Amino acid sequence: MDKIYRVFISSTYEDLKEERKEVTQALLEMDCFPTGMELFQASNETQWELIKRVIDSCDYYIVIIAGRYGSVHKETKKSYTQMEYEYALESGIPILGFIRRDLDSLPHNKVDDLSKVKQFIKIVKQKEVKYWSTPHELAGAVSRAMHHATENYPRIGWVRDASKSREDDINQHGCGANIGGDIIASVPHQYPECEGKVFIVHGHDEKAVYELKDYLQNTLKFAEPTVLSSVAGKSRTVIETFEEEAAQASLVFVLMTPDDAQGDGRLRARQNVVFELGYFLGRLGRRSGRTIVLLRGDVELPSDIRGMLYIRFDHGILAAGEEIRRAIEAVAEND
Repeated sequence: MDKIYRVFISSTYEDLKEERKEVTQALLEMDCFPTGMELFQASNETQWELIKRVIDSCDYYIVIIAGRYGSVHKETKKSYTQMEYEYALESGIPILGFIRRDLDSLPHNKVDDLSKVKQFIKIVKQKEVKYWSTPHELAGAVSRAMHHATENYPRIGWVRDASKSREDDINQHGCGANIGGDIIASVPHQYPECEGKVFIVHGHDEKAVYELKDYLQNTLKFAEPTVLSSVAGKSRTVIETFEEEAAQASLVFVLMTPDDAQGDGRLRARQNVVFELGYFLGRLGRRSGRTIVLLRGDVELPSDIRGMLYIRFDHGILAAGEEIRRAIEAVAEND
């Protein structure tokens, strides 16, 4: 029986963006759901409680250590990465540790407090760790370690009930696929009719795409959303692929993230995001509520849509989950 595992990636963020991207891709290729809190500003007790709940929902925990110790909690005087590690250890979640070689040779902008980093490494090395030097090498080490972990330390994961057909799932749960296991929340299935698909419009923020797919599929139990970059072209041009896939959509999420810098320094969403947003507002209707805009950061909005309601996800998709759920339920109430 195939399982899908959820994996928490813990590390500092700014200095390890490329490494996290490679690790995320490696986990996705293993049919795992990567998650992490690098966009979540853990600055108070309530937010730390959310981080712990996310870790609790994961099957495996990965910690990646390089030259930065990271943001320090004002009470514990420990970095959030170390606090996450210690919580995962206390919770009994299998931990996979990956440490950067040659820390002393790292450039100045990738180092903060090496003495604390090395103290943290001593703690992590109480368990077996792997070493890496490049993002590609790290991704390979993660793939091998995850394969060993899933073989030797299998977890509950998420498993589809093979005794039911897809039609049974739809009849029982509405749009949702029947994925069992560690579901974070149980939500009423008062969602839009299943005559169409869920479509995600996005720019460069792949992490937000993964988190949104994860939330829609495994918390709200929707079927797998359509993401254009994952759809095979089948000898179609990009616009032809978009038109055919978009025509089947009845609920759309638009991730507006600050991807492109303009000459005056302002940030805006990718041009494809603006184009697709306009397309879906025209096709589904602005007042229908079926085009849900999710906004992160200081991103400039097109003047034509100013005044529209949107949901901010500066602290991650999970933190905005309740607002997303209410927006979806409002669509059902309007039908």
